[in-house]
Amino acid sequence: MSRACFGPGRGQRLAAYLLLSSGCIAFALIAGKDLNWDLINYHYYLGYSVFHDRLAQDFFPASVLSYAVPFAYAPLYLLISSGLDDRFICVVLAVMGSTALWAVWEVGGLLGSATSRARRFSVPQAYLGAVLAAICPVFFIQVGTSYVDNTTAAIALFGYVFLIRFVMRQSRAELVLAAVLLGISVALKQTNVLYAIAGVTLVWAAGSPRALNLGIYSVAGVLGGGAVMVPWGIKLYREFGNPFFPNLNSIFQSADFDRSPLSPHYRFIPDTLLDALLRPIWMMSPESGVYTEPPAPDARFFFLAVLVLLAWVIMALRRRTHNGDGAEREMRGDSAALKGTIAAFVLSWCVWLTLSGNGRYFMPMALLAGPLIVACVHFVGVGRRWLTYSLGSVFAVSVSLVFMASALRYSPSPWSGQYFEVEVPPALVDRPHVFLSLDIQPAAFVVPYLHPRSSFVNVAGMHVLGPDRPGWSRVERLMSGDASPRFLLPVLLDARGEMLPLKSDYLASLTGRMGYRIDSASCETIVLRGLASSSPGVSSSADGRPQVSVTHSSDTVYAVCEGHFDASLRAQYLSQSAAIDALFDAVERRCPAIFPRGAVTEGLGNNWRRTYAATDTVLYYYNNKVRYHRFGQTKHRIVGSSSELLEGTFSVDCNRKRDPLLTIDDLLT
Repeated sequence: MSRACFGPGRGQRLAAYLLLSSGCIAFALIAGKDLNWDLINYHYYLGYSVFHDRLAQDFFPASVLSYAVPFAYAPLYLLISSGLDDRFICVVLAVMGSTALWAVWEVGGLLGSATSRARRFSVPQAYLGAVLAAICPVFFIQVGTSYVDNTTAAIALFGYVFLIRFVMRQSRAELVLAAVLLGISVALKQTNVLYAIAGVTLVWAAGSPRALNLGIYSVAGVLGGGAVMVPWGIKLYREFGNPFFPNLNSIFQSADFDRSPLSPHYRFIPDTLLDALLRPIWMMSPESGVYTEPPAPDARFFFLAVLVLLAWVIMALRRRTHNGDGAEREMRGDSAALKGTIAAFVLSWCVWLTLSGNGRYFMPMALLAGPLIVACVHFVGVGRRWLTYSLGSVFAVSVSLVFMASALRYSPSPWSGQYFEVEVPPALVDRPHVFLSLDIQPAAFVVPYLHPRSSFVNVAGMHVLGPDRPGWSRVERLMSGDASPRFLLPVLLDARGEMLPLKSDYLASLTGRMGYRIDSASCETIVLRGLASSSPGVSSSADGRPQVSVTHSSDTVYAVCEGHFDASLRAQYLSQSAAIDALFDAVERRCPAIFPRGAVTEGLGNNWRRTYAATDTVLYYYNNKVRYHRFGQTKHRIVGSSSELLEGTFSVDCNRKRDPLLTIDDLLT
C-alpha cells in the first residue's frame, strides 16, 4: 500500500491555507467591488428567497434562473442585508472562494506522491499546483464577488481530495465522504453533476471490488445531494407541480412553463470538431467571449494537453518495457490516482465542451488543471533542468497573458461603504404593488427593498410572459388584488443626470401585448448607485450640425410607472404584430439552428424583436428591414427587407460560429 496517505503536518496545512486566503483577500481588495449582471438579476434575489418564501408571491422574477437551488447565495444576502462595509463583505467572500485553493493544494500534494520517489505528500508540488490554479482567470475574476462557482467548486474539489485518498489507501469512509461532498456540490450548483459523474474514473482506478465501490459512491452521492436539494424540490413541486421547475417540464408538464424540452445554451459550445480540438489554443486569445464573457486568456489548458499526450506516450513505453513485471505492477499502483484524475479531467472536458463550453461551469477542473500540470511535468521527467524549464514556461506564458489582457472584474464598481446603494421612493415601500419588469435584465435585486408583500414578475427578454403564454393566469391572479400594477424599465439620463422623458408610443409598444397602457406621468425612479451606465445624447457641433455624444453616469436608474388595463391596446398590438410575425417566421424556417421556434415577438417602439436565449440571438425589425445580433458579434447583420423575406429571396448565415467581441483591430484603434 502506498504511503501517500500520510499528509502534511497541521502547521504546514494551516500555514498554506492562511497564505492562500491572504492572497485572495489582497487580490479582492485591489480588484474592487463587482456589481455584475448576475448579481443584479438573480444572485441577491436567490439569497433573499432562502429566508423569504417568494414562490407564490413572485413569478419568474429573475427569468428562468429564478428557481435555481438558492442556498449557496444565502451568505451573500446575509452579508449585504446586514449593512456591513463593502470591503469587509468582499474580504469574507474572498475567503470563502479561497477554500477552492485549499482543496487544490491538497490535490497537488497527493498527486505529487505518485510522481516522487518518496511516495509521500509533496508540499512543494502542493504549492506549485495551487499557484498555477490561482492564475486561472475565471477563478480570480470571481474572487470576492457574488458568484458561487468558486465556493461550490471547493466542495467538489474536496470531494476529489477524498477520492484520491481512497484510491491510495482504500478507505471506504473516504469514498463515502467524497461522494457526499460531490453530491452536495451538485445540489448547490447543478452544473457540477459533470464532475460527480467524472469521479467514477477514480473509483474505477481504485480497483476491485469495483461494482461495490461504484454502488457505494452512487448511493452516498445521491443521499448527500438529496439532503440539500429535496427540500427545495418539494417546495417547487407543491407550487408548480415540477420539483425541477422550470427544467424537465417536458416530463412533469407544469402549466406554468413551456412543455417542450429546453435547448442547450450554445454561447460557448464549439461549432465543429475542429473548433473543439482547437479550443485549448483559442483559450489563449485576448478576445472576449471565447469561453467566458470577459477577456480571460488562459494558456494552462494548452500546456496540459501537451503534457497529457507526453505522459500517455511514456506510460505506453513503460508498459511495453516492463511487460507486466513486478516493478510495473508497483508503478501502476502508485500512479493509479494520477491516471484516474487525468481520466476524470479528459472526460469532463469532452462533455463540458459538448453541453456548455462556459468557463464558469468548468471551475472545478479549471482549478484542477494547476496540480495536474505540475504532476504531469514530474511524471514526464525528473531532471532539474526539465522541471525548471517546463514549469517556468507554463508560469511565464500564463502570467504574461493574464497581465496583458485578462479582465479583473465583470462590472467593476468603486468602494462606497455599502455593497448596494439603492434609493427607492417611499410610495413603493409603504404599500404593496405588483411590479412587472420590462427588460431583458430583470433587476430582481430591488425586491428586498420593496414592500414585503409586493410581487415581482419579469415578462420580457429571456422568458417572455403574456396573455397567450403559459403561466399568464398566475400573473393575472397576482394583479387581481392591485388595480394599477407598476411597470419597471431602465431609463436613459441626460447630460445633467436627469431621466429623459418616456414617449407614450414607446411605452405602449412594450406593454401592448399584455393589454396595459403605461401612465408616463406617474413614473417614479429607483436608483442603483455605483453601477455605471451610458446614455446617448444629441448636441450641436461648432458648425451648427447635430452630433451624437455619449454621456456616462455612475448610477443606473429604473423608472417605475403605473399601468392601466386597455383591451383596445392589445387588439391594436396584435393587428400590427401579425405582419412582423410572418417575417420572423420566415427567418426561423430558413435557419432553425440560429432561430429555433418558440420565441415571442415583442414591441420596441417602432421596432420589433424576438429573443432566442439558447443561441444568444435577437432578431430585429426596423426601417423596413430584418436584422439580427448575436452575442459575440460586433455588428448587426441584415437578413433582408420585408419584400425579400415575403418572397423568400433573402439569405442568412446559419452557422453558429461567432465573431469575437474584441478583435485585434479594436486593440489597435
